[in-house]
Amino acid sequence: MAPNVVKGVRLAPASVLFASLLCACSGKLEPCTGVTVGAKYELNVGALVPQDGAPPDCAADWGFADGNVFAAQIVDTAGRDVCDSGVAEMSGNGGWSLALNNDGLAAGGALLEGDYTIGRDTCSGSAVLEVGCDASCLNAHTMPCACRLSVNAHGAGGCPVSCSVVVAVSVSRL
Repeated sequence: MAPNVVKGVRLAPASVLFASLLCACSGKLEPCTGVTVGAKYELNVGALVPQDGAPPDCAADWGFADGNVFAAQIVDTAGRDVCDSGVAEMSGNGGWSLALNNDGLAAGGALLEGDYTIGRDTCSGSAVLEVGCDASCLNAHTMPCACRLSVNAHGAGGCPVSCSVVVAVSVSRL
């Protein structure tokens, strides 16, 4: 059968494109491993994962210091690539407030992914956070898993220097 022909009816190229886009965009992705709305996790921040150009203390300056513990509760899911990541409200002992804005442009494929307003004292900025774990991790297990926390934080007057780093994080399901 010739391209753009369905049961003897020739389709215009625009119709084929529209039908392809409709099929690709309809429906939500399956949740990633460990992603369930209502699930709660504890994130224990570890050491900075070496990266080119990252100031050594920038994660700590934004509250993600080695030893800090955060709680995350998944309130929604979002993604567009592999699977839906969890969108979580977060709190913790980093000395900063973290208010969930939205899922940002969640690519999916992570345990947690979201945009936050971050603040302390005279600093108000934004942070994009993503927690990625090995696929075999957190599948209904309560044992801690070794994961990575990507932090991209920036703000104006009174804020630390902009920071785009990856830190090690141990994640446990509560």
